[in-house]
Amino acid sequence: MTTRKHGVQAPGCTGTGECRVMTASGTAAAGRYFAQTTTEITTIGELPFGSGSVTSPQPPESQKRKITPNHEDFQDPPAKLIKIAKEFPQTTSKVAHARNYTCPDFISLSTKELGSDEEAKTSRRTGSAVSAKGDEAKMRKRKDFLQQPPHSLTESRRLFMKDQPSKDMYNFYVQNRQHEGLLVKKKQLTTALARVINDTIDKRCQVYLVGSSVNGFGSCSSDIDLCLVLNPAEEKLTNRRKVMSTLYEIQKLLRKVSFARDLQVIPAKVPILKFKDVFSGVGCDINVNNLTGIRNSELLRCYSSLDHRVSPLVLIIKEWAHQKDINDASKGTLSSYSLVLMVINYLQCGVDPPVLPSLQQNYPGCFDTRTPLMEIHDKSERLLRAEPFRSRNKMALSQLLLQFFEYYSRRFNFQTQVASVRLGSTRSARLYVGDAKEWTRLIKIEEPFELSNTARAVYCPVTGKKIVRKFREAFDLFRAHKRLDKLIRVRRGENQDHVIVLD
Repeated sequence: MTTRKHGVQAPGCTGTGECRVMTASGTAAAGRYFAQTTTEITTIGELPFGSGSVTSPQPPESQKRKITPNHEDFQDPPAKLIKIAKEFPQTTSKVAHARNYTCPDFISLSTKELGSDEEAKTSRRTGSAVSAKGDEAKMRKRKDFLQQPPHSLTESRRLFMKDQPSKDMYNFYVQNRQHEGLLVKKKQLTTALARVINDTIDKRCQVYLVGSSVNGFGSCSSDIDLCLVLNPAEEKLTNRRKVMSTLYEIQKLLRKVSFARDLQVIPAKVPILKFKDVFSGVGCDINVNNLTGIRNSELLRCYSSLDHRVSPLVLIIKEWAHQKDINDASKGTLSSYSLVLMVINYLQCGVDPPVLPSLQQNYPGCFDTRTPLMEIHDKSERLLRAEPFRSRNKMALSQLLLQFFEYYSRRFNFQTQVASVRLGSTRSARLYVGDAKEWTRLIKIEEPFELSNTARAVYCPVTGKKIVRKFREAFDLFRAHKRLDKLIRVRRGENQDHVIVLD
């Protein structure tokens, strides 16, 4: 953990990584959050987009209890831990976590240490079906992915962006992706809101920056999505009246600050408070205790980091859908979240070999609703470093775009199939026994954690058929011309001074 000095930032925001809430008194200080000049910052981690979580301040380093294991402890698993693992294999990860070890050997001891006999015992304890399923996943993983870190950006540009359409796609992405300055402003707003809420409503509240701002798929026009966590023990507050009263209380509170205007509470299925941030100029949505949004933001961030082709592909498809008027859930079409899940699922099972694995299948203990919020990021980063992925797929960016439209216009059956990022495959709609209405929609996309249909807003059959028709038209058009400007109206974003021209 390091301490730095930064200029023009709100207290608690690093500008490059995480934010921490400052429970200082006074809403006036929060109202002037953009006028701060220097502040001492504690950096939790350096991320390309940051998780955006905001938590209560931590004690100084001098007051923290430090654990300094011997250097030898990190070379091989300690004998005591190996002995425990042999007797109680299912508790090994818990013991390792309690000892504060981070070496992969402590998370999952190798078969060399446990021995073949112990492995057989473990298999009998956990059930042969689970063991067979795990073995099948490992075989598929070894077949489709190299156990190496993902290609660097330089390697990706050399391998996957050689043709002109791919170069145009990447340049469009660089021009229109969320730039660092906008992310800094969003984190400053997050910090200011946390200060106001902690000072007046509840000092235990936490505010998380979620959605496209932090998941690696943000554009220069992305709104700010925030999650106010009142009780981390509840994935969602079941008392709708309490959620609405909390939002109205925040609305009343924000009317007194200078950075928020046009406040409005929307009583949707997930109620939100909408307002516009004066300093960044973008809209903001606040929900209460929707912890699923925090979890899927981290899940998508991990997917975006696995291959440099993923984010450009998502951004272009979102722009295409927006220009074709099929990217607005409030108007009965697809949400941006649904589009992202469609792209990821296509990269999992629509191309051979796949570009992306199923992280939830490979790491069920990490991307799980039982994982504490404050451990999600560290746990996912540690696992991806210990077992990196590199796809064997060598398709150019333009080829992936063309086959995306071909997949959803010709191969994917919208009537009977469900796109499941959780499983990394498609499933029959007959297997879903939840809300009968949402699974009778024409488009069915599984939410990775709640297992609901994220495309349930597409309730009108005419609108659903229009969406499918747009996919067919895009496939025919891009196959015929192989030009991005034939597919979308290429606009120059806010990052045009930072364009990397590929030639």
